[in-house]
Amino acid sequence: MRPQNNGYYYSLGHLKNTGSELWQALTDVLEERVTKTTCRKF
Repeated sequence: MRPQNNGYYYSLGHLKNTGSELWQALTDVLEERVTKTTCRKF
């Protein structure tokens, strides 16, 4: 997406992309921790 006059739409799209990437990394870490803890319990 190309930046508009004030660059608002561009920054908004960039924030969404960064947010989704951060969320993906966060869920990966959490899933890894969950699987490790469940393996220890059983």
